[in-house]
Amino acid sequence: MKKKLKKAAIASVFILFCIVFPIYGGVIQALEEGGILTTSEEERAVTLFRQLKCLSCDGQSISDSHAEFAKSIRESIRSQINQGMSDKMILDSVRENYGDVIFFEPPLNMSTFLLWILPFSMIIFGFSAFVVYLRKQKTA
Repeated sequence: MKKKLKKAAIASVFILFCIVFPIYGGVIQALEEGGILTTSEEERAVTLFRQLKCLSCDGQSISDSHAEFAKSIRESIRSQINQGMSDKMILDSVRENYGDVIFFEPPLNMSTFLLWILPFSMIIFGFSAFVVYLRKQKTA
């Protein structure tokens, strides 16, 4: 009987630990990264995090990265949300500090025109070369 109670107590402590620890860790991270936000503000922050690349990681978003750079950007964004800044103002601030390279989807402007047009032009060129090749094969 005592063994069953002891096992039940250990299982209860383990389950409680598994539930409380992640919540506590999330609160600590939020406090370290610019304060606690409301649920809707946190959703805004996560949406912004997912639009930005971690410049010190390879292909990870700010949301997924554990690098110091990502932590500082998350802290900055949470702080700006606490100050009442709009998403556009926050993204403009990030763009001003880091340029378009930090965005997963850079905007279409004169400096990124080739970035957007080059893939399409390569597809058209490849398709055209393939058609020319097929026509030459038919005539030969």
